[in-house]
Amino acid sequence: MAMTLRLDDADDAALAALAQAHGISKNEAALRAIREARRRAEDERALDLAITDTLTRYPDTIRRLGE
Repeated sequence: MAMTLRLDDADDAALAALAQAHGISKNEAALRAIREARRRAEDERALDLAITDTLTRYPDTIRRLGE
């Protein structure tokens, strides 16, 4: 699906520099940035769930570790 990405001059320059540094097109650089942001968000969510699970399952152990 085609999409137009509107960037201000600073963001366009940053995207162009990123693309040039990696030897890729601006389109590919934008795609990689989107995918990386999505991956990080998914990783952060998984970590949050793991922490919540650990705190729920082992509250006494966590408390003792903090002493």
